[in-house]
Amino acid sequence: MGGLSRRAYLIKQITKENKPVLILDAGALLFEKPVIHPSQVAAKKAKAEGIVRIMDKMNYQAIGIASHDLTAGAQFLKHIEESFTIPFVSVNLASKKDGSLLFKPYLVEQTGDIAIAVIGLTGIEPASLNTVSSDRDYTVLAWQDALHKALNDVQPKVDMVILLSSFPEQKNREIASQFPGINLILQSGYASANRSPNLQGDSLITQIGARGKYLGKMVINWTPAKKWEQNFTLQTKNLQDRLDRINWQIGRLEKRYQNKKSIENNQYKKLQQAKIEIISQIEQVQNEKQQVKEQLSSYSSVFTGLKISLPEDREVLTIVNNTKQIMNDLNRTAMQKLKGRNVQPLPSSNMAGWKSCQECHPSQTAFWKQTKHAAAWQTLVKANQHFSQDCLICHVTLPTYDKETVMKKNLIAGLTGEFHNVTCESCHGPGKTHGEQPEQFKPSAPGEKTCLNCHTPDHDTDFDYERKFKLIRCPPSKKTGMTK
Repeated sequence: MGGLSRRAYLIKQITKENKPVLILDAGALLFEKPVIHPSQVAAKKAKAEGIVRIMDKMNYQAIGIASHDLTAGAQFLKHIEESFTIPFVSVNLASKKDGSLLFKPYLVEQTGDIAIAVIGLTGIEPASLNTVSSDRDYTVLAWQDALHKALNDVQPKVDMVILLSSFPEQKNREIASQFPGINLILQSGYASANRSPNLQGDSLITQIGARGKYLGKMVINWTPAKKWEQNFTLQTKNLQDRLDRINWQIGRLEKRYQNKKSIENNQYKKLQQAKIEIISQIEQVQNEKQQVKEQLSSYSSVFTGLKISLPEDREVLTIVNNTKQIMNDLNRTAMQKLKGRNVQPLPSSNMAGWKSCQECHPSQTAFWKQTKHAAAWQTLVKANQHFSQDCLICHVTLPTYDKETVMKKNLIAGLTGEFHNVTCESCHGPGKTHGEQPEQFKPSAPGEKTCLNCHTPDHDTDFDYERKFKLIRCPPSKKTGMTK
C-alpha cells in the first residue's frame, strides 16, 4: 500500500508535462486473496477503502474490476464507488437479482482532440461461478455478448478503444482476434512480471506487474488510420523468418546434391516457388507501409520501478498512515474477541519458548538477542501493524510453513509475550520435546527453504540467503555442535 504514494509522486511528475494524460488501471486488486478470514474482514475493507481513497486522489479516469476485487462482494464495491466517486467499469458484472449491470460498461474520455472509450471486462468465466459461494451478490454475463454490445454502442462515437481486462493473456489474445475494433488491451494479472506491448492482430496488449511495484507509461501518437506502425513490422518479421527457414532448407539440399540436375525434384521446386512468393509478399508489405507511413500510429512504452529511493507523495502518505492506524485498531478489536473462542495458545502444545532454550544454550540466546529477529515484533509496533495477522505470522514464533492452520486455529490470538519476535523455534521448530529428552529429540537445522517462508520477494527485496544467514547464525553449541 505504501508504494501507492510513490506512484502518486510519479503520476504528478507526468501530469506536469502539460500533455493530455489518461490514468487507468486494469484491475485495482483491492484484496490480495479471494477469501478473507472472518477476523480480518473489517481491517481488509478498511485497507481497500484506503487504496480507493488514494486512487481517487490520483485522479484515475477508469478502473477495471478483477476477480479479487469482489472478495468482499459487489455491493462493497458499489459502496466505495459512490463514496469516493471512483470510476469502476465492467461490461459483464450484473446484479444477481435482475441481471442489470452493476457498473458502467465503459467511459468515454476526451484526451486532447481524441475521444477514447475505456471498456472494463472482469476476468471471470460464468461457468466458474459454480465454485464461488452461493451467497455472492453478483452474477457474470457471457463476455462475448457483453463486449460485442458495448463495442457496437461506443465505436461510432470515439477515435480509439481501450479494454481494461483481468483475463489472462491467452484469453486476451483470443479477444483481440475476435474484436479487431479494440486498439489497446491493458491486462491485469497476479504475476510479478511486466509485459511489454505486443501486437495481436490490430490490438496492442500490455501488462504491469502485480502488487503495484511498477508504473507503466505509454506515449501514443494516435492517427486517423487507427493502425499501429508495429503491425507492418511484425508482418515483415514473420515473413522474413519464413524466408530464412526456406533458404536454410534450400541450402541443405544444394549441399547434399552437388549436381544441380539431381536436385531438380518436387521438394526443391516447391521451396524455390515459396521463396519467390514470400519475397513478393515482403515487398508488398513494405510498399503498403510506405504508402501510409505518415498515417500510422506509434507509441513508446516504459516501466518505472517504485523504488524506496523515490520521494513519497506527502498527501497520499498521510492517507496510507491513517489507514494503517485504522487497520491496526480494527485488528486489535478482532483479536480481543478471538481470545477465549476456540483459541489454541500454542501449536500442538509443543512450544517451549526462548527462555527455556536459554537454560541450556545461553551463548546462542545472547547472540540471538543482538539480531534483528529479536526485534521483529517491535518493527510492527512502529509501523502500527502489530495486530495484523498477515504481518504477525512472520514477526512472532509460529509454524509459518502452515499459515492456513495458524489462521484457522487462531493461534496468533493466543500468543504470550515470550513468543513475540522471531525466536529459536521459528527456525528450529517446536522444542518442548527436545527440552525434555534432548538426546532423543533433536531440533531441525534450518535451511534456505525455512527462511523463504517469510523472506518472500514481496516482503524482502534484498534477500540473499548466504549473506543474511551469516548475520543470524548462532555460534555452535559446545554440547551438540548445533547452531541456531
